[in-house]
Amino acid sequence: KRTGKSESNYESEAIDTLFESRYESEAIDTLLESNHESKTIDTLVESSYESETIETLVESNHESETINTLVERNYKSEAINTLSES
Repeated sequence: KRTGKSESNYESEAIDTLFESRYESEAIDTLLESNHESKTIDTLVESSYESETIETLVESNHESETINTLVERNYKSEAINTLSES
């Protein structure tokens, strides 16, 4: 009878171990998922940052074009002034 009791106790320990290992694998899955999610968030942040950078580049390019246009206009008005002076 002792053997029977120790066997059933051993079986319940084995079941506990199964539950524990199952719980651990679920915990690992959760960690992997959350890591994947954080990578996804990082990627979103990076792509958002990149698009902001691209927008900034476009804006600064637009600004430099505007500056060039202003310089050209200023140059033209100087040329006109020179012509009118002569």
